[in-house]
Amino acid sequence: MLAFTCSAAVNDTVITEKVYVDNIKTVLLHPVGFEPALPVIELGGTDKLMLSFDDMDNDNKYYGFTFIHCNADWTPSQLLFTQHSDGLMTDQITDWRFSINTFKSYTNYRVTFPTDNMAPKVSGNYILKVFVDDDPNNIILTKRFMVVEKVVGLAPTIQRARTPDDRNTKQELNFNIDLGSQNVTNPFDYVKPVILQNERWDNAIYGLKPLYVNNGKLTYDYTVGNVFNGGNEFRRFDLRNARLVNDRVQKIVYGDDKQWHFYLYEDKNRLINRYYVMDDINGRYFVRLINGTDHYSEADYVWVDFELDAAYPIEGDVYVFGMLSGWQLKPEFKMTYNADRHKYTGKAMVKQGVYDYEYVVFKNGNIDDTYIEGNHYETENTYHVLVYIRTFGDRADRLVSVERLNSVVGR
Repeated sequence: MLAFTCSAAVNDTVITEKVYVDNIKTVLLHPVGFEPALPVIELGGTDKLMLSFDDMDNDNKYYGFTFIHCNADWTPSQLLFTQHSDGLMTDQITDWRFSINTFKSYTNYRVTFPTDNMAPKVSGNYILKVFVDDDPNNIILTKRFMVVEKVVGLAPTIQRARTPDDRNTKQELNFNIDLGSQNVTNPFDYVKPVILQNERWDNAIYGLKPLYVNNGKLTYDYTVGNVFNGGNEFRRFDLRNARLVNDRVQKIVYGDDKQWHFYLYEDKNRLINRYYVMDDINGRYFVRLINGTDHYSEADYVWVDFELDAAYPIEGDVYVFGMLSGWQLKPEFKMTYNADRHKYTGKAMVKQGVYDYEYVVFKNGNIDDTYIEGNHYETENTYHVLVYIRTFGDRADRLVSVERLNSVVGR
């Protein structure tokens, strides 16, 4: 296992979200009571975050967790634990439940934090590190969350890209920052905005510098460097009911392996299609079960079979992509080309719920999420602008504003 620690020495390693063991599935982190939200809480506030994950070994293990404070780029900061958090350096996950009435057995673990034993006391980026057997170096997963102190003004706007080449395909984010009473000696170096599209970190925009600075008011109004592909509305499937086909599910079969198999309708390439308005959840998923009382412990794990029509193989590797894959290229979501059927096929095991997904092509080290799905400026996307600063005497980047906005461009 890998060990991540905070020390007085600067560690340049970026800590990412990752599951380190095969038996851990369906890792979710969100504000309590509001699932479709970025995992961010206000410093000194009463809101909490909830972590949930499943252990497919179906036993009862001792899991603990701790926090690592990070800078805006997710490298560990110089702060010691006692400088960024109050209480104990580790806490326990004591809420666990065996799955109920499922064909695939598992144990669901949950914890809400901050807890009475451990709470962040400065703003910024944090890594939630979960470990097993009372050994902080025996890591099973890492997840990102943020703590914000709202001390600067932030006014973002979104529009259709203004450059002629991007006008039909991209969305442009501009914003103004008002530092107010925050004494930032060099805003070009010590004000660090970050822009997220659909809560993804893999394509986040970093490193923007203010175009104008006037008495603590910063203007970020560019036509290059602050644009995202509009992409397309996500595809969706619904697994809430194993006895009734629903929303893109062609048939459901209970297999010899004593597992439910959901066969989706064949997907088509949408590269040259016109844009159509469709409801989606911007790549997310929700664990849900029809007539369930506790979705986290009653939803079953099922197989989902994907098919993508393709007359010829695509140059590069094709993956099913979205929050269901952790916004990562995972082997279990890689598609295989069937030359006889002229289709890409694949299957993955997921927990019952409602899912968004898309197909991406990985080629030459890059993820292309437009080659199969198409690219339209009208597409509805959710954006977050996060502002980090360092004032005189700070030893780490502070998160001082977070604003959410929706594109709905051109409607």
